[in-house]
Amino acid sequence: MPFGKFIQCTYISSSTYDIYVQQNQMNQGDVSDSDNQVLKERLKVAEKMLRLREDQVIAREEGLTTIEEGLRLRKEDLKFREEDLNIREEELKVREDRLLMREQELEERSRSV
Repeated sequence: MPFGKFIQCTYISSSTYDIYVQQNQMNQGDVSDSDNQVLKERLKVAEKMLRLREDQVIAREEGLTTIEEGLRLRKEDLKFREEDLNIREEELKVREDRLLMREQELEERSRSV
């Protein structure tokens, strides 16, 4: 079974797979030494490309996490702003009530004078 050691891979590109096949053939003595060296170099490059793709996937996932975290923080910020506005509204009502009371007091004083 020439491909047996690669069955555990979850994803490899077709070019990487071809290099693995060629590497396996090389191990069986089907390839010359110069071809052997070229295949080793290609395998190294393919492995680096695969790691890069994995890193890109991880970065995308982290980016999505960052976006989700940003949205969660924005929601929380809006919630606090709403609470702050409610408090300010209550303060304005209290001030308005005080002004109305003072106005009534002044009217009563002016009537009594």
